[in-house]
Amino acid sequence: MNRILLIGLCTIAVLQSFAQAAAPKTFGYLSAGKLKIYYCDQGKGPAVVLLHPGFLDMHIWDRQADSLAKDHRVIQLDLPGHGQSAGVDTSIRIAEVIYRVMRVLNVPKASFAGISLGASCVIDFALAHPEKVSKLVLCSPAVNGWEDVMKSDTMGKRVYVRPDSYFNTNEPDLVVENFIHYWLDGPYRETAPVDAAVRAYVTNTASGKVKRKNVTGPLFDKRVAAKRISQVRKPLLVLYGRLDIPFTRQVSEFLRNKIKNTQVRVVDSAAHLFVLEKPEVIRNHLKEWLQ
Repeated sequence: MNRILLIGLCTIAVLQSFAQAAAPKTFGYLSAGKLKIYYCDQGKGPAVVLLHPGFLDMHIWDRQADSLAKDHRVIQLDLPGHGQSAGVDTSIRIAEVIYRVMRVLNVPKASFAGISLGASCVIDFALAHPEKVSKLVLCSPAVNGWEDVMKSDTMGKRVYVRPDSYFNTNEPDLVVENFIHYWLDGPYRETAPVDAAVRAYVTNTASGKVKRKNVTGPLFDKRVAAKRISQVRKPLLVLYGRLDIPFTRQVSEFLRNKIKNTQVRVVDSAAHLFVLEKPEVIRNHLKEWLQ
């Protein structure tokens, strides 16, 4: 092979690697009833939909999304009442919202990854539209209707059952401080080992959500998912942080016991928002599971 041809082939390879590393992104709004759902769409290949936790937005997944987009079509959404999504519609459930987004974006089937509140949304969608689902990844999982099937420990009750006490103070900074303590740092340490930009993202995004006040978030099926969870029959990977509140581990084991083809993996040295703490570790778990 002559030297000029070799240089040309190497140049093409480098350009292709840059193209793969920077998949173009499309941002926009899609209508679902009276809601305007903000989304990001990038990459080509098998589709993956990423759903964020409460108080935050789609950008929690940015590092994983950019990597996955090298060989997947990756769609991130701001859930109702979060991020840049707008509008209120109490007649439409989250499973229908996701279904309409997929229809407009021409996504016949996708794998789904959701963290915390996003995991609850994924479960509701998988129950409502199993034909649209390939594989599932539930991070720091929650499930709609858990109160009907399990009991929480004291810490879980303080975090989940009595959150209104924080909002009733009318001091948004206190609400955000509590959110960061339990979900980013975790209850067993003073601070999470994240950089200043990550902490600022969590603080600013949660603060923005709190200041919106009374904006309706995702609405779930009245036939609570927790009582129907064994109807989920898709390959499922559950991930939770070892430093998360005990109730998250309880929910994870509940899912393992109720859903066939479930694997549960523990993320060491991380709390609830481990997607931010261990971005490369989670990226590798996702890539392996979605192969």
